[in-house]
Amino acid sequence: MSRVALILLAVIVVSAADEALLNFGKGNIDFTAKSYQKEAQKQKGNLLVCGISAEIVLSLLAQGAKHRTKTELHQALSEDDTSLTAYRQLTPRLNQNKDDFKLLSANKLYAAEGFEIEDDFKRVAEDPYKAQIQTVNFAENLKTTGLINNWVADNTNQKITDLISPDQLSANTRLVLVNALYLNGLWEIPFEKLLTKKQAFHPSEQESKEIDMMTVEGNFRYRHCGFYKAQFLEMGLRHANLSFVIVLPDAHDGLADLESKLDGLLEVRNLNVSRLAVTIPKFTIRSKIDYRDILEKLGVFSVFQDDANLSGISRKEGLRVDFVVQQTYINVTEGGIEAAAATAVGTVRTTSLYPSSAMIFRADRPFIFFIRENQSGTILFVGKFTE
Repeated sequence: MSRVALILLAVIVVSAADEALLNFGKGNIDFTAKSYQKEAQKQKGNLLVCGISAEIVLSLLAQGAKHRTKTELHQALSEDDTSLTAYRQLTPRLNQNKDDFKLLSANKLYAAEGFEIEDDFKRVAEDPYKAQIQTVNFAENLKTTGLINNWVADNTNQKITDLISPDQLSANTRLVLVNALYLNGLWEIPFEKLLTKKQAFHPSEQESKEIDMMTVEGNFRYRHCGFYKAQFLEMGLRHANLSFVIVLPDAHDGLADLESKLDGLLEVRNLNVSRLAVTIPKFTIRSKIDYRDILEKLGVFSVFQDDANLSGISRKEGLRVDFVVQQTYINVTEGGIEAAAATAVGTVRTTSLYPSSAMIFRADRPFIFFIRENQSGTILFVGKFTE
């Protein structure tokens, strides 16, 4: 083969991989937005959703699904057969361990003793998902629950410690797929602790609460968008290609309108550098999410029924999904952000501090926030702070 041919081949391969990652990023935004919107209908207060954690586990599950079961999962996830190529590129980006920045994603499969997993599914689990497989006795539900929860805790810096409960496991359980995602980063421009003080936050136009508010002045990426009737503030993390973005509605009652347009606002990137005096809440959010309910609202039914086709995982036993649960955590402080998420899928057998030169950004009313991996556009977390 000539040198020219080799160069052309390399260009084609890289372009295909980039296209797969681009398509994945679009699907991630769509799935994350829909997941948030469905859950926000149930949870009216503070909320944090980690779409990518659920995607990773469900995408791996889809690799073992066939026919209607696979189609429904792919449609809900807004993914296709190029997702494996995308995950091979994304996985290294979700695993960065530096002194002042950590983004770590880990996958684990817990299989029942004597349960035979198809070789093709094992290979996919190991690459690109980098999932380890451990054999357990699900009949010993207390012991096995402890094993799974301890692994999750170890991979989320002890921030998520009780992802599953003993009553979710039984002798009929055949496989539990788990993803743990952990983020810890420092602000590029940290807040000054001495400036943090109790200030008024307005959950509604008629209400006011005194909460800890942090203040800093600096150059941030910012834009007021008339279409969304909201301000966008992007805050970077040190030594990380990640952004924490706050979307603050102009009106006190503007949150619902932003939520209805979430898929679009998650794509807003063209912000300008501006000198800002920023005041935002110091806050912690924990959420528990029943992802089965979300998936059913997105049209995924077959995988939960006795006629589910998960024969790509095992041809010797009929399987269906029994539960899909997620827990999330975020802590936003003067120094930076710590965030974690874990998702599990279980299968069973069938059966005046401001100078005049700076604009003021004051998040003193309910707002949406999200964390984005900038190179791929992948949304890691999306949430709302309301009180």
